[in-house]
Amino acid sequence: KATEEYFERFLSWLDKNIKTLSRLHLLGGETFLQHELMTGVLDIIERHPNPRLALCIFSNMNVPDRIWNQYIDRIQDLQQRGHISVFDLTASIDCWGPEQVYVRSGLDLDKFLTRFKWASEQGDWLRLNVNQTITSMTIKTMPELLTIVNQYNKNKHIGHYFEFVIKSPYQHPDAFSYDFWADDFDRIFAVMPTETDEQREAVLRVQGIQQQLKQVKTHDFKRIHQLHTYLDELDRRRNTNWRDVFPYLDIQDK
Repeated sequence: KATEEYFERFLSWLDKNIKTLSRLHLLGGETFLQHELMTGVLDIIERHPNPRLALCIFSNMNVPDRIWNQYIDRIQDLQQRGHISVFDLTASIDCWGPEQVYVRSGLDLDKFLTRFKWASEQGDWLRLNVNQTITSMTIKTMPELLTIVNQYNKNKHIGHYFEFVIKSPYQHPDAFSYDFWADDFDRIFAVMPTETDEQREAVLRVQGIQQQLKQVKTHDFKRIHQLHTYLDELDRRRNTNWRDVFPYLDIQDK
């Protein structure tokens, strides 16, 4: 009940103040599946055009076609009629391959890639970004994702942002000594482009993350054990085997 009250208060506030905003971010879970939020916000933008507004939506780009097309078409129409200035589509993706499918259970990478490619081919009405969450499970295949971003960055600039996992400290890579990740950062920097100011800024962001991890000299086996327990429970629920996907994480205190 309290959540519903806060949601209604948010919509009421937004209805009164949207013309004063320059940016509006809608975050997940999967934003395109939050139909009350999406419909409520887009209805407000319909009633109160703001040609200065950048509308940013975070998505894993995996929602059913009908839902994806419904909201994308409406947002494009709003932009073309001057109700917003631009649509910032921010892809929530952390790494690539089986590691990413494990981390985001059920993610269809082929569908993601199809929509990511489509977004990179759009005109100025849409800006494309990538937001990565860095955990102990995602670092090692970050280079594969970066290679894909580089490929579609040839179509249009793709903003690239990085953050550590926040809510689960046992998933944070600082549970492990930096030496555990040193080779991975070498591979990450080897594929990061540096041709534009934006690309060099992305490199600086990753260097900042690297510097934080460099402070860690020893493994924290208490948190590593918590990570194992967490992954074991996921396996029990999903009938998976994390040791097949992340064999490097299966270390024990001697």
